[in-house]
Amino acid sequence: MNERQNRGVKQLDLLRGLAIVLMIVNHAGISFTGAVQPPYSLLSACVFLGSFAPVIFFFTTGFGIGVSRKRVDTWGFLSVLQKAGLLIVADQFLWWKASRPYGLDFLGFIGVSSVLITAIAMVRRPVLLSALSIAAALLLRFGAGSWLQGRYLLTGMGAWIVGFPATADVSYPLSPWIVYPLLGFILGRQYRAELQGFPRRMWVMQTAVAAAALGCSCVLLYRQAVFFRWGTMSFAYFVLSIAVLVVMLASAWRAASYLPTAAKALSLRGVASLAVVPIHYVVLDIAARWVPGAFLPVVWIAIVAVVAASILLANAFTKIANRLVVKPVITAPILGGVILVCAVAMWKLNAANSASALLSFLVGQIAVTGLLAIKNRERRTQAALTPAPS
Repeated sequence: MNERQNRGVKQLDLLRGLAIVLMIVNHAGISFTGAVQPPYSLLSACVFLGSFAPVIFFFTTGFGIGVSRKRVDTWGFLSVLQKAGLLIVADQFLWWKASRPYGLDFLGFIGVSSVLITAIAMVRRPVLLSALSIAAALLLRFGAGSWLQGRYLLTGMGAWIVGFPATADVSYPLSPWIVYPLLGFILGRQYRAELQGFPRRMWVMQTAVAAAALGCSCVLLYRQAVFFRWGTMSFAYFVLSIAVLVVMLASAWRAASYLPTAAKALSLRGVASLAVVPIHYVVLDIAARWVPGAFLPVVWIAIVAVVAASILLANAFTKIANRLVVKPVITAPILGGVILVCAVAMWKLNAANSASALLSFLVGQIAVTGLLAIKNRERRTQAALTPAPS
């Protein structure tokens, strides 16, 4: 990977870190104060802004695939398929923690979208196919989905593909959530194709898109549109999400250049950005028992503390994992056994908020993350052994 791509990877790590901060703020605000925050307050605004964290993270998934290599071979696809399987297993621990047999949440959707985007990267004209897929997803959700409302009730896979109506235990339907990794892939390919990163015309275009999306959002707000994403996404939320995504993208690119110290502190690479998910849930569970939700100054201090502790612990885990995966022949079977034991323990416990279930959830997801660290090490080794194209 050349110097230009390295800069892009660093900025991508910062963008992941910003997405994780938004996610923790959203979860912490709800955990500490309940489902309803004080109206028209800074806290309620930050909790709402935090709901856009998956938008940014899914975008980084596609961007990473787009910028990593020009063409994806069969070996690369199989590697992504294996990692996607691990992510889906990690995702199930979240549902078992809630005493549900299975579902599709954050980590699971990253796995599914990674497979789909990698498959697209293998075709002859992946950018064109990505653009057509974006159009299809938007037509499905905001065209077919709206037309079907009140006429025909979709269920199962059909509801997941169209994105309407909401499906039980599915947080992220295919439409329109697949749009974000597809956009990331297109911009990742554009970034890779340019000699100096994003050209000026791209920034001008992104600024125009953000301004237009923000303006449309203001009009929709004036017309009392609903900004909602849980289960099924509203059109108003999607429009605003594009503005938030472009602003966060520009902020990450500027901060990486002009605020390197702060950028380094917030940046999270692949394994750390996944390990922070189970870690922050456990930190939140512990902190929520002591934080008085009615006293906002303490709530803000607790949110900052949870963000800092989660990022520090995730980075510390990554350093430990990188040392332990040096001998994957030994560590992989051990981690696999730990995952199996934790899965069985959660099924037997069947207690959503017990300390034992929480511990099994944390250890199980961390063990999956350790296997992902092994896969990442194998990928880097393979890349180092592959001769560069002349």
